[in-house]
Amino acid sequence: MILYVLLVWLCAIGFVVLVELALISLPGGTGLSGGGFSALPSAAPLSAANTPLAIAFVWGAAVFILGLAAAYWCDVLQSPVHRLYLRLQRSYPPWYRRWPANGRELILACLLGLILLTGGALFAFLFQFQFPYWGALPAALGLGCGFLVRPVLRYRQLLVEDRPDTGPKAIIQKVAPAYSSERALLVGQIYLRFLLPVFSLLCLLILPLVLTHIEISALQGGLIFAGVFVGVGLGWFVHRESQLDIQHFRKNLFQLSSLALLSVGFLVFGFLSGNPVQMVLMGALGGYLAALY
Repeated sequence: MILYVLLVWLCAIGFVVLVELALISLPGGTGLSGGGFSALPSAAPLSAANTPLAIAFVWGAAVFILGLAAAYWCDVLQSPVHRLYLRLQRSYPPWYRRWPANGRELILACLLGLILLTGGALFAFLFQFQFPYWGALPAALGLGCGFLVRPVLRYRQLLVEDRPDTGPKAIIQKVAPAYSSERALLVGQIYLRFLLPVFSLLCLLILPLVLTHIEISALQGGLIFAGVFVGVGLGWFVHRESQLDIQHFRKNLFQLSSLALLSVGFLVFGFLSGNPVQMVLMGALGGYLAALY
């Protein structure tokens, strides 16, 4: 479940980063600042020469998320890996029989991912890994990961059905069997419901901060993130049970992406207001929304 929550948050972060990138790329670069920082140069936002590391990271993350989403939707609509798996199950060639029976579809998905990654690497090599053509590499990686999602879920379901009925255990209990289950559950809840939303909101604010669309002092950052901590704690207290379900990935992704987008909007509004009280309130509201998953 921890890995599933991380996956949903990663996809939601990628979606919000794409929205931020689209707003920043508007003429004049005032999509996030609303014209409040008139001293910014109009050509600065997407100039790879000005901020090469930030732009490279954002570009790579954006094409990776796009490739992941495109491959996942293609697998939902056409299921190329599953159809190939069923065809091989019917023909049953000799080389195919030597593969492990419960992991054949997963192996096919991994092979498809390797082929796509090799193609992306060759395309990037032809252009000598120049910006933005090297983006074919993370795009191919995203495509490969997208085709892996559903086979991994089916493989996990197969393992769950085959394993004996035992009580749930935390990962730390495999190392320390005497570790209390109640304490492990509390630590996991603190991580998933408190620390992860705060860290994700910080990641979502890196892009406008690095590109100087938002300029804040240490006091302003402390005020708004104090509000974020209060809001996340309040959201966790009000909604004790998580709404995420591994069987409803698309619904969870749309829900969390919307909440993250609203949270970032309130945080940016608080930053641009310049009012300390409004910063704390907007931070609390943004944190509360981020904790409702």
